[in-house]
Amino acid sequence: GIFAKPDGSKYYVVSGTSSDTVLVMNSTLTSVLRRIDLGAEARGAGLSPDGRRLLVFAGNRLHVFDTTKTNDDEITREAGLDAGTSPTELAFALDSSVALILSPDSGEVALYNLATNSVGSSNDLGAAATSVNVAPNGRFYVTATNVIYEVDSANAEVMREIRVNGSPRKGSFTPDGKYGLFPNAPAFVAT
Repeated sequence: GIFAKPDGSKYYVVSGTSSDTVLVMNSTLTSVLRRIDLGAEARGAGLSPDGRRLLVFAGNRLHVFDTTKTNDDEITREAGLDAGTSPTELAFALDSSVALILSPDSGEVALYNLATNSVGSSNDLGAAATSVNVAPNGRFYVTATNVIYEVDSANAEVMREIRVNGSPRKGSFTPDGKYGLFPNAPAFVAT
């Protein structure tokens, strides 16, 4: 994926290769400012809404980079943080305080606290979980076979289960957060 800092000053290109896993590019995408090798291919990544942290899953580890520093220094130890079994999906709280990390292979979700640089509360939702995102109401939504979980951003606890038929994927929400649309094979699920 490609992630842009909110001010457009840098771009982060995250690849599925073990070398040059992350390329830090200038504002015009014409020059590589830094090459980062994580020793494993990236399975997922995201840039916090405030543009201060880049999270990258490489192998089974979470690598966190401080994008406010000139060199975009990694703030996790060299091996990265344990963030579950094969994490690939994440969504950030609207205020960039936490990220909810999903490991679809195990169905585990875990909260990563961006201020303390630590993985905290976790919850096992089951092996059928497929995606996570955040709605305008600040709650996380995790999709799984026949259900959409509404998850609390404070402790990763399930607040509500919305039963559906099928396999919903990552949803989109109306700006007021009143409605969510989740693609499903073959139709959409509206909540």
